[in-house]
Amino acid sequence: MALTESTSIDRLEVLEDGNVQVRTATRILRDGVKISEVYHRRVISIYESNPDLSFLDDASRAVVEAARTPERVAAAVAHLAALAAAEAPVDPVAGPETVEEPVMDPLPIGDPPPMDE
Repeated sequence: MALTESTSIDRLEVLEDGNVQVRTATRILRDGVKISEVYHRRVISIYESNPDLSFLDDASRAVVEAARTPERVAAAVAHLAALAAAEAPVDPVAGPETVEEPVMDPLPIGDPPPMDE
């Protein structure tokens, strides 16, 4: 009875926002028959200026590098900066603006129905 373990990148997804998801599958086989399989996901963020791609094989690295064009990275960084600029500063004394929720009147509770004896 021989047990073998193999690890491979079985899914590589380029998302609309430019992030890349990498799924690695680790399989354990007994006499060539798969008896276990687990997955691990990593995200290569478009916002990282110099991501570590050392864990990727050559084909996967080429896909990631093709998806991370300088224009796409610059657009993502600009979008992130715009979001940060749009956040309203918080007054340290007054705190963040709060919105009060409307208060609902409780439902009237009548006498409980008579119990059959």
